[in-house]
Amino acid sequence: MSSVTKTDVVIVGAGLTGLTAAKTLAENNVNVIVLEAKDRVGGRLYTVKPSSSPYADLGGQYLGPFDNHTMELCKKLGVEIYTPPPVRNHLALYTEGTTTPYKHNFPIWNPIIKMDLINFFRELKLSSSRVSANAPWDTSESERWDTMTVKQWLDEICWTKTVKQIAAKLVKVTFCAEPEDISLLYLLWFRKMIGILFFDNFVCVPPTLEIEGARIVGGAQKICDKISENINVILKSPVQQINYMQDSVTVTTDNGEVFEAEHVICAVSLPMVHHITFSPTLPSGLSEAAKRIPMGLSIKTITYYHNAFWIDKGFSGNCLVVGEDEFVDVIVDDTKPDGSSPALACFFSAENVTKVMKLSKIERERMICGLYAKIFKAEEAKKPLEYIECNWVSESYINGGFAFYCPTGVITNCVRHLKQSYGPIHFAASDTLSLLGSVAIEIAVNAGLTVARKILYAKGKVDEDVDVGVIQPDTFAPPPLTWQEKYVPSVGNLVKGVVKFGIVASCVGAVVYSKVYKKL
Repeated sequence: MSSVTKTDVVIVGAGLTGLTAAKTLAENNVNVIVLEAKDRVGGRLYTVKPSSSPYADLGGQYLGPFDNHTMELCKKLGVEIYTPPPVRNHLALYTEGTTTPYKHNFPIWNPIIKMDLINFFRELKLSSSRVSANAPWDTSESERWDTMTVKQWLDEICWTKTVKQIAAKLVKVTFCAEPEDISLLYLLWFRKMIGILFFDNFVCVPPTLEIEGARIVGGAQKICDKISENINVILKSPVQQINYMQDSVTVTTDNGEVFEAEHVICAVSLPMVHHITFSPTLPSGLSEAAKRIPMGLSIKTITYYHNAFWIDKGFSGNCLVVGEDEFVDVIVDDTKPDGSSPALACFFSAENVTKVMKLSKIERERMICGLYAKIFKAEEAKKPLEYIECNWVSESYINGGFAFYCPTGVITNCVRHLKQSYGPIHFAASDTLSLLGSVAIEIAVNAGLTVARKILYAKGKVDEDVDVGVIQPDTFAPPPLTWQEKYVPSVGNLVKGVVKFGIVASCVGAVVYSKVYKKL
């Protein structure tokens, strides 16, 4: 029998959420041990050192303009942040073998398709504004939206194949899943909370040229590395079982190590909670959510070159790839802020991951470089310095993309019950806000701050209403409608208007004919 190591709090998972919680507790004189299954900290923040660059982020890397708590955390840790300048060269849309560069107007010249695209964003904004941030299941339309898939919704509101493809692409890149697998309510809730779909600034009318968010000098994993320097983190310690009694909790690892604590934080995603044995068993809502919320599928690749040939060709390197036959979803410039290490990054998502996994790494490299050559009209794209990739599906103890998602029925039947008490065991992912945490660095930070605050309050170290960094979702004002979204009609309304006008004109013509021409 292994000896038992005692501490105040055991945290399962050394990703950004777990380490943020550990740092917050340690600063308040709470003894913490963090158990991490992998041989590194960071979770989905994964920085490597390729031969062609001082560092590369194969996981999350972008910070948004409102990521205040992450910015403050970086400042305290001495981690440098840089913001790329606005894109000066052309964005690109690649579809059906054709590259269309653009700056100020998304390159759709067909007025019917443009009206359809405007209507998609209008419906997305208006519908998501009616979703409650803290209780998405608690609106008059929640039940209907949670029984409808995103694909069914797109089929209902979009008239053109092009707009359906563009909307589906944005959904796939955001959730690493196909539209037919995702609850419409989850999409609307995400849009309410985060304010965007990933890369929707490529296609908004007009698009924004501030495509890339702030980044971490040295790589995003540096945040976790810095925190772990002052925290007791035990690597290669996957948790097998968690038992709680009246006064304490015991945590047992696959290595046979046993830890005893007053509180335990499970700082892993809900799908990974399902791989841990709990005694007593989990509350029904939490257990069901862990079973029914899957990870998306994602592969991120980075290709390094001698020079940024796309800049020489007048492109920014940022391109949305649309089409049924293209496996790549989106391409972004990943060159370092000083212009060194020219690189392009691209993403495979959802079913495209399953397709390209049948290829070897060399075959994927050739396919991607060949696509770059076609998009940017540059044969030098076929001669990279180095190609690296991370297949998140095959990453042990992560087993999926950078996002998970809710299928139909999960939010109204499972998520609403995640607040069920489970003694001294706290689930970072059970907070409604942190259900979105795997897709945003700021929300991962706030999930850690939130769960740490609960323990500090339980231990009498903070007052109940002391805010240690918790974000308040309902304070986010939904982005206003653009003038196009306010005044440009949908294709459906236009058709109805034309039909009504035709009927009225026919009736007027019939009356005029009967009263005038018959007398002649």
